[in-house]
Order: sequence, then structure tokens, then C-alpha cells
Amino acid sequence: MTPYEQMQKATDEELIGHYNREAAHTVPGLSFLRDELARRDSARREERLLKYTREIRSLTVTVAAATIVALAIAVAALVSK
Repeated sequence: MTPYEQMQKATDEELIGHYNREAAHTVPGLSFLRDELARRDSARREERLLKYTREIRSLTVTVAAATIVALAIAVAALVSK
């Protein structure tokens, strides 16, 4: 098995342990720090999008319920004539 395949099969905990052992002997470069900032920005953006998705879902359910109520009122008004 190649090192890449071993990495793919490793658990998150194994990778974190390996990272921590290696990080003790290295200094992070600017690229690493820039990538970490980009990852954090992406995570924040994803969280906002999920929040907006939940809000849109709630609004959709509310509008659907209001539409059904309006339809029921319209049908009741037509039937009562």
C-alpha cells in the first residue's frame, strides 16, 4: 500500500496525531497559514449558507401554509354563495 493510500485509510484521529508529531519539528510557512485562513473563511461561509437555507425553508413552509389558508377561505366564500 502506498503512503497516499495509507493516508486515505487513516482515521481523523490518526491524521491529527501524525500532524501533531510532525508539527513539533517544523515551522508553518506562509502558504500553510494562508490556506488555514481560507479554510476558516470557507467554513464560516458554509455555516452562513446553511443558516440562510434553514431560513428560506421556514419561509417556504409559512408561505405554503398561508396559501392553503387563503385557498380554503376562497373556496368557503365560493361555496357559501
